Amino acid sequence: MFDRIAANIPLAAVLMLLWFGLSGNQGWLFGTAAVLCALLVTNRLLHQDPERLSLAGLLRFSAWFVSRSFLGGLDVAWRALSPGKNIDNALFTHRFKTANPSARTVVIGALSLMPGTLSVAVEDDHLTVHSIAGDVHGQVESLEALAIDIFRPEHVHKGSEAR
Repeated sequence: MFDRIAANIPLAAVLMLLWFGLSGNQGWLFGTAAVLCALLVTNRLLHQDPERLSLAGLLRFSAWFVSRSFLGGLDVAWRALSPGKNIDNALFTHRFKTANPSARTVVIGALSLMPGTLSVAVEDDHLTVHSIAGDVHGQVESLEALAIDIFRPEHVHKGSEAR
């Protein structure tokens, strides 16, 4: 039991830092409850042991997602406010490289949250994506690589192999 609690500490710390940054150091009681709920959902719904999640992968994904969301928002605003038709609708199919259902779920959800893109359909190993910025296939591949890294365990340290 203590191993499971200890395994959640890095994720809890990252979530609390995010809460601190986004809330301006307000509402710590609510933030703590939100983090505890997030940890419960993560452990129950993803069916992943916390020690199988990569904190480094989660941080890389978070940085990429925040930066792409910001840049995507600027791009959508520019397209909406500039004269003429600047919408380059594209519908394309991405073939998943991973069979990990959690990584696939992250890709599908993140795409739908990013400005200008939408996950349209999933069929077998194929994801249909709609974009207003033309073919963003390279970005979808980058997103999938980052999502895969979230679910890779960190390298085992030499001193912990004998446990």
